[in-house]
Amino acid sequence: MPYLIDGHNLAATIPGFSLDQIDDELALIALLEDHFKRIRKHAEVYFDKAALGQRKIIRRAFLAAYFVSTPGDADHAIIKRLNKLGGEAQNYTIVTSDQWVSGQAAKYGARVVSSQEFSQSLLRRNAGQNTHPDNQDQDVDYWLKEFNRTSD
Repeated sequence: MPYLIDGHNLAATIPGFSLDQIDDELALIALLEDHFKRIRKHAEVYFDKAALGQRKIIRRAFLAAYFVSTPGDADHAIIKRLNKLGGEAQNYTIVTSDQWVSGQAAKYGARVVSSQEFSQSLLRRNAGQNTHPDNQDQDVDYWLKEFNRTSD
C-alpha cells in the first residue's frame, strides 16, 4: 500500500526534528527513504512553502518528495493527488494529523494514519537499524535472495 505523507506535519512529531531547522526536509527525506527502501513500499512526501528557486521534486527509488510553492500547500496537493488517483485512492495510506486532510482522504476511501502514530511506528522499526546510506548489505541480501528464488 503506497503512502502520501504530510511532511511538515510528520516532522513535528519526530523527536530531534524541528520545523525551524533549515534542513529538516532533507533529514526527513533521508529517514523516509531508508524506511521505505527497507520495507519495499512506495511513498510520496509533500512539503509546504517551497523556497524560490528550490527544486520542486526529489525522486528516489521508493520515495518522491514534492515541494509545494505558495499559494499552494501540502494539504491541497495531497488531496489533488488523491483526486487524480480516482478509485485507486483506496489503496493508499495518508499520513497526517490535519483534520481537514483526514476527512477529505476518507471521502476517497484512503486509509488515514496520524502523524504521531506513523512517527512512533517509524522510530520503532528503525530502532537499532544502521540507517547510514552507505550500508548496502540489506539491499544486496534482499536481491540475492530474490535472484536465487527465481532460479530455483
